[in-house]
Amino acid sequence: MQQGERVAADDRHRPDPGGRLGRGEHRRRRHRRRAAHDLVDDRRRDPRRPARPRTHRGDGQPRRPRRARHLRQPGHEVCRHGHAARGDGRPGQAAPGVAAAWETDIEDVDVREGIVYRVSDPENEEFQMTIEDAVDVVVVVVDDVARPAEGTIVGSARAADFEGVSQKTFGAGFYEVEVDPATGFVRVIEAVQVHDVGRAINPMGVINQIHGGVMHGINKALTEELIYDPPTGVVVNPNLDEYKLHMIDGMPERVQVDFVEPYDVVGPYGAKGVGEPALLPASPAIHAAIYDAVGVYVNRQPMTQAAVLRAIAEL
Repeated sequence: MQQGERVAADDRHRPDPGGRLGRGEHRRRRHRRRAAHDLVDDRRRDPRRPARPRTHRGDGQPRRPRRARHLRQPGHEVCRHGHAARGDGRPGQAAPGVAAAWETDIEDVDVREGIVYRVSDPENEEFQMTIEDAVDVVVVVVDDVARPAEGTIVGSARAADFEGVSQKTFGAGFYEVEVDPATGFVRVIEAVQVHDVGRAINPMGVINQIHGGVMHGINKALTEELIYDPPTGVVVNPNLDEYKLHMIDGMPERVQVDFVEPYDVVGPYGAKGVGEPALLPASPAIHAAIYDAVGVYVNRQPMTQAAVLRAIAEL
């Protein structure tokens, strides 16, 4: 790729200096995205290579979508295509901003599977755009009408709910570690976690969630750290080569997880969440286990190999 082409491709990440992107620029952006996909597709290694016996092969690359048009009602044509939905799955939220940009009624704007278009003139490409482009327009429209709130605060008040409910959840964790005092290397050899989950509607899902929390908790406790260059504030470990994560061989030799099911009167069907709570026991338990092993407190997180070695040297 030539330098000029690289700069042009990077333009899509910059704010639009004119405040509103022209439709020609929207088309250029779509062309750049398509060109990038085509280049990746061309550089792939032997994309037609057959799979081995008893296996299926996938590479995550989208195939060129097929398109088909059909009439839903007179004057209302819909373009259906094979692109996957993006974002939070509510593209209709873009319609009001697009209607304002096109100076038409919101009833004249429709969204179907990734395309925003004008119902009264569906063939006119001047009134068609993708959801991504529509979001750009909505941001511009909102920015145009944004203005400071006016008024004076005359007082404040507080209220308390004396009939509230407990939102607490509970868990316990046990972690056993080995520490090499010569290098500061810490290895977790056993992990046990039990969580209060209310009613376990999907017991296997709960068990898997806690296993994931153990893995994530060990990484947060020992390795995951963003390092910044103090003079510039630039992240110096922005990739998975320098931002360290444990691989499967860094997981404990023994992992046992379980749950208790006190019925929760507030949660749906008596259930509680067990997403983030599952990663919480690891850090304090590993911190205590390191102290038990070598007699030092590592008062930072993550408790990296260098931090443990430094704490041992300060004894």
